[in-house]
Amino acid sequence: MFISFVKKATASLLLTGLLAALVAAKSVDPPRRKTVAPPGDTPSKQTVFKPGQRWYDTKGELINAHGGGLLYINKTYYWFGEKRGKQASEGVNVYSSKDLYNWKFEGLALAKSSDPKSEIAHGGLMERPKVIYNPKTKKFVMWFHLELPGQGYNAARAGVAISDKVTGPYQYVSSFRPNGHMSRDMTLFVDDDGSAYHIYSARDNYDLRITKLADDYLTATKQDTLLLSKHREAPAVFKHQGMYYMITSGCTGWDPNQATLHAAKSLFGPWEFLGDPMRGKLAAKTFGGQSTYILPVQGKKDAFIFVADQWKPRDLIDSRYLWLPITFENNKPVIEWKDEWSLKTGWTEQPAQKEVKATIQKVNDYWQSANLTHGRAFWDNAAYHTGNMEAYFLTGNEAYRRYSEAWAEQNQWKGAKSDDKQAWKYSYGETDDYVLFGDWQICFQTYIDLYNIQPGRSEAATRKIARAREVMEYQMSTPKSDYWWWADGLYMVMPVMTKLYNVTGNKQYLEKLHEYFTYANSIMYDESEKLYYRDAKYVYPKHKSVNGKKDFWARGDGWVFAALAKVLKDLPADAPHRDEYLTKYKNMAEAILKSQQAEGYWTRSMLDAEHAPGPETSGTAFFTYGLLWGINNGHLAEKTYLPAAQKGWKYLTTVALQPTGKIGYVQPIGEKAIPGQVVNANSTSNFGVGAFLLAGCEMYRHLEKKAAN
Repeated sequence: MFISFVKKATASLLLTGLLAALVAAKSVDPPRRKTVAPPGDTPSKQTVFKPGQRWYDTKGELINAHGGGLLYINKTYYWFGEKRGKQASEGVNVYSSKDLYNWKFEGLALAKSSDPKSEIAHGGLMERPKVIYNPKTKKFVMWFHLELPGQGYNAARAGVAISDKVTGPYQYVSSFRPNGHMSRDMTLFVDDDGSAYHIYSARDNYDLRITKLADDYLTATKQDTLLLSKHREAPAVFKHQGMYYMITSGCTGWDPNQATLHAAKSLFGPWEFLGDPMRGKLAAKTFGGQSTYILPVQGKKDAFIFVADQWKPRDLIDSRYLWLPITFENNKPVIEWKDEWSLKTGWTEQPAQKEVKATIQKVNDYWQSANLTHGRAFWDNAAYHTGNMEAYFLTGNEAYRRYSEAWAEQNQWKGAKSDDKQAWKYSYGETDDYVLFGDWQICFQTYIDLYNIQPGRSEAATRKIARAREVMEYQMSTPKSDYWWWADGLYMVMPVMTKLYNVTGNKQYLEKLHEYFTYANSIMYDESEKLYYRDAKYVYPKHKSVNGKKDFWARGDGWVFAALAKVLKDLPADAPHRDEYLTKYKNMAEAILKSQQAEGYWTRSMLDAEHAPGPETSGTAFFTYGLLWGINNGHLAEKTYLPAAQKGWKYLTTVALQPTGKIGYVQPIGEKAIPGQVVNANSTSNFGVGAFLLAGCEMYRHLEKKAAN
């Protein structure tokens, strides 16, 4: 798997003892009831791939085929993989499928031996099994990484088994070190001429080697070459238009890391480094997974599927599978994250999707080219960067990440910069002593996102979130709960707390999140309208619109609605008070729906269109984002809410969006709907662009999901 060893005597002894203890005991399957799909968790017939979600076979059992490979023969796909218990290695399972979505369990292809003297007895490891068919001998040949019982990861051998039937049972043949080299993570590749190759990690995973197999595929020939000496493992190889491509993983234990792509005209090299092929959220960590195989899809030209494992070392049977389509940009493989996709849509972006993505890029490129210098870390700039990061996660455009990182570096990864805690304030203020004021804390959202792209314990990584943790943990140590006294503050800080909880696991972030949210509700939430006043000054009847109505500021409620979507996105399913946040979110959605104008926008005063008539973009964009997020994640009924979201998006792209890429009709910085204030096509602002980007990214995801279905 991810296991990597450095030849240092003390560490080696400790690791050997620990690993031997881990694999020594005879493995037993967890109770079957733990692997059965809960009612309603999966449809009877799958029609899409859902990377990272639990995947069940045709009998409703979790598919248990980790670190595996696939074989296509007789118009059927066969999936071989490690059978795992909670921790132990229990043999090699095999599944079959005609469509790649629905898999039938065929049984245990290669079982552990009951003979304690056998090399494949219980207590050893059988990892990364791959099966190929030899047309000359008419045998199915399985290779795997074998560790002998009681020896931890010291054996580092290649194991071989054969069968007359694709589903087995396979008979164990032998194990060896190819040409004397260690053999750990491995794959097999059969070239167009029928020659087969074994690509494997050697020399404690520092080297990646290739050896050509004998004609019967049972042994290694002397044709054995070093490919890379870069401490890489988990090789996955494929061929496209005469070029060979190889994706590998770094060696970081069970933790995910950045994938690398190499290309060569010959399997024996030289191999050219092409960077990281992954695109989207957590791309720099291979979406939380590790490569195991590249599957050519039969009957589809130039269609390959990247197959990876998302390991869960505390419960290996629950490790997930990441299957994602490989596309090509300028003949270079690209693997883009998709929440859901199908064989019909994986290699073709629908016209509507292309249009939305192009719009996102046009708007963001315009803004960045017009704003080459970076401003302070105050709320308006920081709100833009929350949208820019979302655009980065969607498009994988490294220029967007670099833009936010340069802004963060300029601001020293801080908000307000005072170090005198006794002087820290949280009323309104734009100087460096207002450290506890949420408008200086929203920047932490982007800092945390940038940290999550390349997390770690190095100083370069931890400094990105050091100030965020210092500030928020100091704030939580105080007895005060009235930090969020204005509606905007909920967007500024609520997502900071859920993001920091996910980074640190500190439950106080969730406890204080609810405490501060409760206070905010007590002073500015209207129970009857299910909307928020901007702050306590605007509560009816103390304050009224020009026509004597309740005055709910659209951007203010937009901040809150978007905040709730972001919080729900980050909160664990079993988090305390999640149901309360979800109820608030759904109630707001219903109220927001009622006040949308026929043209698709929301007026600045939501319930009094005559108070400040005409279109406004920032509130409309936040509402559109929030509605689409709810639809995409199953919290809002599409039939009820999609028409409103579509109308909002139409306004944003046909009225707010100008030919140059500028976003217009953004109400200037303020705190209320102002009668007579001019808002026109030239009215733009950083936070309005950020809100537009959020809406655009969620619209793209909606179209992607629809296309997959």
